Amino acid sequence: MKTVLVSIILIIFIPVKILAQKLITVQNGSSVNFYTNLDTVLTTCQSGDTIYIPGGIFTLTVPINRTIHIFGVGHDQDSTSATGQTIISGSASIVAGADNGSISGLYFTGNINFGLNGDLNSTNINNFTL
Repeated sequence: MKTVLVSIILIIFIPVKILAQKLITVQNGSSVNFYTNLDTVLTTCQSGDTIYIPGGIFTLTVPINRTIHIFGVGHDQDSTSATGQTIISGSASIVAGADNGSISGLYFTGNINFGLNGDLNSTNINNFTL
């Protein structure tokens, strides 16, 4: 009887984790919005927004050009076993306009670049924290 009960519980709850959406949360003051695409977040967010990225793999192709704060759940495998790492596929370009922003808790598969493709006008960035 216990085996049947355990089997039923597993059948009900295991798909919940598999089907869970990986929503990116963007907070601006008391306003909160949810997205599934990191590039969409970075093109629509406003300076001063705080972005929370869950565990999972997300693609990044647009530059960071606003004062934003980005938080992932972490990158160390030993401390992210429940959520999984926040992995950013691609390189990050942090360009002019991103002054006083920050990034924390992310693992990048590519590089983190200040400026965009050698464009000296895009490299004037102050007080950005990694």
